[in-house]
Amino acid sequence: MPTQRWDSHPLGSDRGSTLLLQLFLITSLLTVVAGISDVGRVIGARQQLAATADQAAIAGAQALDLAAYYANGASNAAGLALDARAVEPAVLRYLAPAVAAQQQPGLSVDSVSVADGAVTVRLRCTADLPFAGLLGLTSVPVHASATAALQVGA
Repeated sequence: MPTQRWDSHPLGSDRGSTLLLQLFLITSLLTVVAGISDVGRVIGARQQLAATADQAAIAGAQALDLAAYYANGASNAAGLALDARAVEPAVLRYLAPAVAAQQQPGLSVDSVSVADGAVTVRLRCTADLPFAGLLGLTSVPVHASATAALQVGA
């Protein structure tokens, strides 16, 4: 009867099993890093778009009705009112350099609205996804909105 050696395995050799485990772990780690990178790009694009929307809303909120201002005087807070017709052109003028320089890919204005003395600006852009592009998803839309109102202190 043959005796089994202490270094032999009844099911065969387990050589190379750690290599497969290492390949699996490295692949998993790279996938997680790529996913985090793409999510970070989307979050960064969203923050940048939100800042742009804030600034555009402030630019729109500075479009005063100059005729009412000059008629009522600067000391009268009621004399400070938004010129609803001038708000959107003011927002577009503010955003024109950013659109021309393509600071944010696909930057566009969804809407500009004026209600109760406040300006609301809704913007859209795209966030490029370098690693998700391997799966066919090259970019995702990003939306942001901001509201600004003209307030006069006492």
